[in-house]
Amino acid sequence: MHTFPQTVVFNVGGTMFETYKSTLHSLPHSPLADDSFLRKHFRQEKGHYFFDRDPDVFCAILNYLRTGELHLPTKCCGPAVKTELEFWGIEEDEIEECCWTNYNSWTTTLDALRRLEQDRKVNMPGSQDDWPEVERSHSKVRELQIKFWNILHNPRSSLLANLYGYVSLTFVIISIFSFVAQTHEFFRVPSHHKAANLGSKATHPITHNTSSANVTAEAVVLNRQNITKGLTEVHPVLLGMDGACLVFFIAEFACRFFLSPRKLKMLAMPTTVIDLLALLPDIIEFSIRIFRHEKGQSTVDVITNMRLLRTFRIFRLMRHFPGLWILFYTLKASLRELLLLLLFVFVGMIFFASLIHYADDQTVFTSIPTACWWAVITMTTVGYGDMYPTTRWGYVVGTLTAICGVLVVGFTVPVLVNNFILYYQHTQCAFSRDRATKRRAHVNKQRRQCLEKRAQGLHERVPEVQMSVLKCFQNHHTANGQPGPSCNETCRSNKKTKKTVSQSVEDGTALLEDEAELSTRQNDATSSDTADLAKLLKLRVT
Repeated sequence: MHTFPQTVVFNVGGTMFETYKSTLHSLPHSPLADDSFLRKHFRQEKGHYFFDRDPDVFCAILNYLRTGELHLPTKCCGPAVKTELEFWGIEEDEIEECCWTNYNSWTTTLDALRRLEQDRKVNMPGSQDDWPEVERSHSKVRELQIKFWNILHNPRSSLLANLYGYVSLTFVIISIFSFVAQTHEFFRVPSHHKAANLGSKATHPITHNTSSANVTAEAVVLNRQNITKGLTEVHPVLLGMDGACLVFFIAEFACRFFLSPRKLKMLAMPTTVIDLLALLPDIIEFSIRIFRHEKGQSTVDVITNMRLLRTFRIFRLMRHFPGLWILFYTLKASLRELLLLLLFVFVGMIFFASLIHYADDQTVFTSIPTACWWAVITMTTVGYGDMYPTTRWGYVVGTLTAICGVLVVGFTVPVLVNNFILYYQHTQCAFSRDRATKRRAHVNKQRRQCLEKRAQGLHERVPEVQMSVLKCFQNHHTANGQPGPSCNETCRSNKKTKKTVSQSVEDGTALLEDEAELSTRQNDATSSDTADLAKLLKLRVT
């Protein structure tokens, strides 16, 4: 008589699996080959082994024991698969190459998002918790300090903070507009200062005889710019706008510094350094204009050139537009891809610049370094047109340069785009999760206050009923404790009141216990206080 091999039945997460016992021993070091491990999960009454694990991953592991190839289900998350593999004693390097890419992408993405979340909470304005619970006191001064700090630092904390964010954004836009407009002749007025010493220096360039029309044209342009710069000055309205912006930014910086819970950490933040760099030239320039007047005009011109640092103020927009911060973070996180892109461009630049220098007219492409400019402009498909091939072989090299440039950019740029989309979507989800957490904390706080108020009212009524019963006992009972003739009506009324209060106390205690259990599940810091309040109420009733 033919005997079949012995089989075993597994119930994994409600899904039944049956296999030969010899299959389990195909991997000797696996827990499935350990009889002592299996006995801990054996159900005697049902005759199978039960494991409260993921059945999809177990199915892949069982197939691995049968065939020797570990293929993973595509719908399972990488970290979850890793946890299951560790439980069943399977090394992750046993995963087949066709599934390894998907598995590794899950792990890589998770690590990248964890780094993003950590960086977002530390550096992104309005995301970090600047006031830990240990530093929060119940004093009015500290509460006001926290409130004003959130208004200045976190535009999403309240409606008032959002309004102030728009005001700050308006001043940033005005400051940048003033800086740009001061260089245009429309926003300049005739200067009140004499420019007698300007004429000879400014007019000499146009009197020279030159053989080149280009040099003459450049001299005329430079001469005109010098005359305009010397005979005009910035419109007073723009100066007033600069002064108003300077006062606002100084006041804002001072308030942020004095309200900050960690002043040294605030000074080391990149946004603070940018604010200081943008403020410093304006402060020096206005100080010279106020205290030195005309004597400091040459110094003012030097400081005016330093006002280029004001353009750094545009980075303040990161407080109001998270996408801008995500863009800079993407560039930082994708540094390896950027270096790879630069390497491809550098190799193509050297190669095609050398080809075009020898294949085309060397009076146009005078040297390989000069041709590098043409190669970069052509590979990036910009094409200024200042240099272009004119020979047959030059056209061939130019065509190959453009095609290779499109391929290089097309291979590397999508990686940066995908990273930006991933980080941006995660940040938006994080903001939504933070808002939901704040709403839940607010609801829990209101519920706790309501329960405390109700418990306080119940505490006040319990002594009242006890005194009423005692008074009834003293007034209407005889000396031996028997009820008197007028006691029935009063005692019935007091007993009814006591029963009502006791029932209300029991209801309040149950609510407090539910609140304590909910707070414990949510890791709420008030859970112990709520549980203590429920215990105190029980003792009071007793």
